[in-house]
Amino acid sequence: MLRPGRDWAFPTRREGAPVAGFSAEQRTLTLDAIRACTEDVDDVNAARFLARYEAELDGTTVAYVGSLRLAAVGDTVRIDGPSVWIELRMDEPYSTAEAHPHSVWRDRHTDYGGLRP
Repeated sequence: MLRPGRDWAFPTRREGAPVAGFSAEQRTLTLDAIRACTEDVDDVNAARFLARYEAELDGTTVAYVGSLRLAAVGDTVRIDGPSVWIELRMDEPYSTAEAHPHSVWRDRHTDYGGLRP
């Protein structure tokens, strides 16, 4: 949903399964997925982002659409919280015969340094 030309276009309604109802193992998997994104920044900021996202976990949802293998064009996973927004989508093949993943991690409050257009 968030792509070039759609900056700050976060949906107003969360869709998916509420993490508040997840088992401990499912919560850990959700945090692991979030951590994979936050570790792309320096250690201090990664820890700051992850701490906030973990504190907001009960207000976060996980949505999934597509095949069970997450391998077909259009398969999508979204983690949507009060601050965190992560979306992974399998896109059309262009250099191989298979779909390939595209993902984005955004923050509802500090995206682009907090500067809105």
